[in-house]
Amino acid sequence: MESNYLISIVGKQKIDGETDVIEVVTEGSYMFRNGKYFISYEEYDKENPNEHFTSVVKAEGEKMVTIMRAGGVSSRLLLEKDRRHYCHYSVPVGEMMIGIYTSQINSTLSENGGELFVKYTIDFNASLASENEFHITVKPKNETAEG
Repeated sequence: MESNYLISIVGKQKIDGETDVIEVVTEGSYMFRNGKYFISYEEYDKENPNEHFTSVVKAEGEKMVTIMRAGGVSSRLLLEKDRRHYCHYSVPVGEMMIGIYTSQINSTLSENGGELFVKYTIDFNASLASENEFHITVKPKNETAEG
């Protein structure tokens, strides 16, 4: 995988009135194939730097986004606007089934990069667990070096 793009990710998660914000800037790859945009990057565990995960975000316009993570912990989240999906989510202690309802997808992704914003909720056993959103910005590395 050629890391030819700079990928900025801001994620927000609200649980029981408390909001956590995570910001990551990394290098990765970006491509358009079969009508879908693919953003791929590596994530490293702060507590165990030898462990890393490959994350792929597949965006299909403003209708559907799929987030796939492979590595020590794997997951696949299906985010489809105005729909609830049930997804398997792996954590170090095992797998669980979670409900995902996506209320908003905004995309300005094009052949040269762009932005993707997604807002969704997660529930366990039909009980709200968290409100989530993420904003991804993708820019060619050479563009960020110049400006």
